[in-house]
Amino acid sequence: MKTNEILDKFFHYLKIKGSSKHTLKAYKLDLQDYLKHLSEEHINEKDLSNLFINATSVEFKTYKFYLGASSPATVKRKFMTLKRFLDWCVQEGYRKQKLPEAIKLPKFQTLSPRWLTRNEMNSIQRALETKRNLRDKTIVNLLYHTGIRVGELVSLRWEDIDTGRYQGTLRIRKGKGEKERLVPLNATARNLLQKYEESLVKREDYLFYGIRKNPLNEDGVLRMFYSLSKQAGVKVTPHALRHTFCKNLLESNVSIDKIATLAGHSSLTVTQKYTTPSLQDLSKAVVHLED
Repeated sequence: MKTNEILDKFFHYLKIKGSSKHTLKAYKLDLQDYLKHLSEEHINEKDLSNLFINATSVEFKTYKFYLGASSPATVKRKFMTLKRFLDWCVQEGYRKQKLPEAIKLPKFQTLSPRWLTRNEMNSIQRALETKRNLRDKTIVNLLYHTGIRVGELVSLRWEDIDTGRYQGTLRIRKGKGEKERLVPLNATARNLLQKYEESLVKREDYLFYGIRKNPLNEDGVLRMFYSLSKQAGVKVTPHALRHTFCKNLLESNVSIDKIATLAGHSSLTVTQKYTTPSLQDLSKAVVHLED
């Protein structure tokens, strides 16, 4: 079987298991990079497929050398991707031998994900007020006040929103791993959604649409954030807002299990990374030593 056919089956397996679009994209890029490394040996398709599936510790070591100056985190991620693929190959019978013993990977310092400071959020809010429309303002603040993923945001329909004067929720129908959950809306999010709905000439099925009147997709949101980052002078992404949401809850003494439920994390282990100091936390710590 050709390499591409095996990869297609692997990605189909991941999709059935509930892997997100972002996970699938990351796996594809990592495995394509490994194939690029192997193809530099100028071997034919049949030999390439065999070497790809039946990689030995020799291939692992040469691949580590090939990655060169990549960060330790990147090297570890690429090898984790390769390991999961080869484990699947063993499971499906494409690979007969057990995986070779893991090579020694570089260690790296584990830090909490980057989150946005209060000053950075103030700069972003000023840019939203002066340079962006109400749709963009609603998108950014909904991500900031709910911590939902960008894929969950663009899938929202008006029927998923339930708002009242004192409380409200939004329903995530297909979160990561195809899980459904309810996310409460605070007063800021409720008021902004109400203003946004009132501004619409006609309320369509989805909450957010692009300039061509099609439902807004993830790429459209990322392009908007790229433009907003330049206008605000602050690098901001949907995932940075998600990290900020979780970090703010933690600093407000909300319990780990509640944060995990709100964020739709698969386990408490995922949420506990926010208890690890970030680079910003460490930078603040050393300021106390200044004269």
